[in-house]
Amino acid sequence: MTRFASLLAVLVALVAAAPASAGVGALSQPAGTAACVSATGSGGKCAQGAGLATPEAVAVSPDGRNVYVAGFTGWTIAIFTRDPATGALTETGCQSAVSDPGCTTVSEGAIDADSLAVSPDGKTLYAGSSIADTVSAFPRDPATGALGPAYCFGVKSFAGCSHSGARALQTTSGVAVGPDSKSVFATSITDRAIAELAHDDATGQLTQSAGTDGCISRDGSAFWPGHQSGIYCASMYSWGFQTPRNLTVAPDGKSVLVADSSAGLMDYDRAAGGVSDRVCYGPGAGCQLAHGVKAAWDVTTTPDGKGVYVASASPGGVAAFNRDPATGSLVQSTFTSGNPPHPSSGCINQDASDGCTQGRAVAGALGVVVSPDGQNVYVNGEASGAIAAFGRDAGTNQLDQLDGADGCLSYNGSGGLCSEGKLMESIKDIAASPDGKNIYAVSQNNQAVLVFDRDTTPPPTPGGGGAPSGGGGPSGGDGGATGSASGSATTAPNGRTQGGAGSPGGEGTTAACTVSVPAVQRKLVKRVLTTTVTCDRSATVAEAATLTTGAAAKRANSAKPIALGATSATVGAGARATVGLKLTRRADAALLRAIRRHRRYRVRVSITATAAAGATSTAAAAARKLKLAKAGGVSPRSGA
Repeated sequence: MTRFASLLAVLVALVAAAPASAGVGALSQPAGTAACVSATGSGGKCAQGAGLATPEAVAVSPDGRNVYVAGFTGWTIAIFTRDPATGALTETGCQSAVSDPGCTTVSEGAIDADSLAVSPDGKTLYAGSSIADTVSAFPRDPATGALGPAYCFGVKSFAGCSHSGARALQTTSGVAVGPDSKSVFATSITDRAIAELAHDDATGQLTQSAGTDGCISRDGSAFWPGHQSGIYCASMYSWGFQTPRNLTVAPDGKSVLVADSSAGLMDYDRAAGGVSDRVCYGPGAGCQLAHGVKAAWDVTTTPDGKGVYVASASPGGVAAFNRDPATGSLVQSTFTSGNPPHPSSGCINQDASDGCTQGRAVAGALGVVVSPDGQNVYVNGEASGAIAAFGRDAGTNQLDQLDGADGCLSYNGSGGLCSEGKLMESIKDIAASPDGKNIYAVSQNNQAVLVFDRDTTPPPTPGGGGAPSGGGGPSGGDGGATGSASGSATTAPNGRTQGGAGSPGGEGTTAACTVSVPAVQRKLVKRVLTTTVTCDRSATVAEAATLTTGAAAKRANSAKPIALGATSATVGAGARATVGLKLTRRADAALLRAIRRHRRYRVRVSITATAAAGATSTAAAAARKLKLAKAGGVSPRSGA
């Protein structure tokens, strides 16, 4: 590759990188040790904490004050206080079933915990153990987040769990709590079942109905200590459960949804006094056909209960379902993607198999969470060492992975497909704070709990109203920034318009367009920078790229920019057009000077769209201040 092509390849990569002000839902890690707490401090990258050996699960209290982490091999529950302003974690306690440095030794409940759930009323933390075959209830102090002595209920009694007699709890894989904070559900892999337990706030006890309403299994059987083999649960009549993993309860309490890694998604009515069967979705015998759920591992619902999302471990991805709150019935959503748009089967996965749309950094997906505002869905791809971020359509439950580096955060950047994070190998579980500001995750390989900041800045309302001299305000564009009579709309690289454009005089007629730079442009063909533009109506778009170099690049619009190139194209209504902008040769010398002398520059790619009706809107994408290293080739050292 020539020197010119190499420099332009760097330009393309940097334009495509995550912006300083990311799109709504994009994740980033705080600076320094605020990004994580680990068992060893990870060489100064994290704060050091106790009780984090092989962390398997993380949960956030509904008041947002605390984060809890289950350390599997250390037999621990670590307790953190959360700063509501920054999301930072400070460890305030740790319970351990053995003598563990920095933890308080307790007699009940902390053995091999690998699933966690906090009751909606915030009074109880529940922990399930697949090794001990138990569910434990820890009373929680809402004021401090401290945990009291646990009540452990299991199949058999032993040191560390005093209360036995439970059934359908062998190899407990997941635990969830109903909206009443008293009904507790757990999956059993060995019994191929769900157990339903009742919690008494006054006594702290967990109990299980002696009738078949206390559990539901594939064939009605379940191991019950002291009893002969028999039918002790409601029966699925030999279909449904094969390997139930994690589960959730719908916000209205009507449905219990279970991710089964062999059968798919299970959907159950919460009948009076217990759980009764309804239907399953996936490749399992007796199930309705569904796509993208053949290795279902985790499941969650939207806050309004109208959407259901399933994380699948192989090949890794997420599937979406529409839920009717009145009946609890499910229908798989249908996505629209591609250019031209074409339907996919309601799922996004790593390799576009099973009729799904292809996604990035979702291999080995083990967890899924919906942001409290319902705008985003996050999936942790364990095999990718990443968390993928998706925008959600509240009306259809369709998902669209955020564009460019906003769409995922991984331990190594995934070859430029994602932003680069730290200590993200082997993420086992994720959770969202109730205020929507943070996502928390646990990395098993690094024995750490990780903190992520979530961009919650809402885009201004699109629409008209820009005055001829600009100053239209958030809902009418910010024409004063460009001196345009039409107002302006700023579009981040994730393609989401950050403001509407108005026609002269504020009539409100616009060609609303978005512009984005592809996440990865592997080859620069004849010095062409490729962007994509989508408009809500037929329009002619003009695109231009400019460069500001040197110290002036620190200050936006503070120096006369160098023109890199310009072009135009026609976009159909609702269609996506690819616009190829041929860069000028003058950029070669400018980039060399920026690298050798100043080591920084700022690039702005802008779009002006003129609709058939004559109204215009403008959009700017990938405006960034960048610093480059001199030595060792041309590569980004840091960006702001």
